[in-house]
Amino acid sequence: MKTVQKNLLIGGWVMAVATSGAFADFRTATVKVGDPLKTGTVRLLARDKNGNIIPGKDCEVDITAADLSAERKAAKIKATCTMFDIDTGTAGELKLKNLNPAIRYIEFFTRDTAELDDALKSQFVSTAEQPARVIFENFFEPFDSHQLPAIFKAGIITDVGELSVQVSAAELNFQTEGPVICQALFQRLAPRAPQYGAQINYAGDRLEIYFDPAYTVTQGGVLFGTTSPSPGCSGGLPLMESPCVPSDGCNGAESLKATTTSRGCGCQTKAVLKGGTPGLNYTFELPSGGCIRKAANNRGKVVVKECPSISGAVRVTGCDIERLVTCP
Repeated sequence: MKTVQKNLLIGGWVMAVATSGAFADFRTATVKVGDPLKTGTVRLLARDKNGNIIPGKDCEVDITAADLSAERKAAKIKATCTMFDIDTGTAGELKLKNLNPAIRYIEFFTRDTAELDDALKSQFVSTAEQPARVIFENFFEPFDSHQLPAIFKAGIITDVGELSVQVSAAELNFQTEGPVICQALFQRLAPRAPQYGAQINYAGDRLEIYFDPAYTVTQGGVLFGTTSPSPGCSGGLPLMESPCVPSDGCNGAESLKATTTSRGCGCQTKAVLKGGTPGLNYTFELPSGGCIRKAANNRGKVVVKECPSISGAVRVTGCDIERLVTCP
């Protein structure tokens, strides 16, 4: 039932884009930060499908004494990480918007700010490639800044809701190496995860989360954090390549031309596909992230336009065709 709902949702979304222009929230991800217990640094970055950090998408932020709340910390990250298109929300939420399709993995590092309630989530979480992860690398100081036993947290987010567990350094007999922490969290989280549409794999200093796509129609994500002042805690979330419905098929003879011109509405992108199969629907992923699906005419030609548009890539999904455009 959930899979059917997903198909209907995407189909309706494509129709809305085709008639009203670019979809403003295309490929978004949300980072939620908790209240930091101390000053330090955090890091936000994006990786490609091969796991490489995307140039220009790596941001380190200094959290000062003026930033010691979730809301102020979120505002500091937004002001610093201008290489991402970010809106701030309530309770320390950061919405990363219009993520380029090259971005296939988002990571957030708690570093040494000692915060328990971090999260990553997206409607466009990938369930087909690499897993989501909660990582506790290295050895962690077993006491927080108040000299209380440090707390370590991990969890998952699906359409069912949120499920999280935590363990204290005292429960670990103050053996706070990453693999020990992850094993304890795994033992508490893994038995209940299937009820939320996820499977957890213990992989030493990390937990790997595999989502059932039927349970991530509207959201999928991870929860993570620690009150220990030691660095090494992070979360990672894989994103699907594109939420656009694929083209009906490709005959291999298709060609694509894309141009931009200045119009009254702003920058206009025009894409022309030739050599298509008459009657088949081709899906165009446009620079701003919008999807337009249109049938080829009796000569195998499709023309689509987007205005206002931005510089970026025009892709025909499923056909491995792409052209870059630059607005005047």
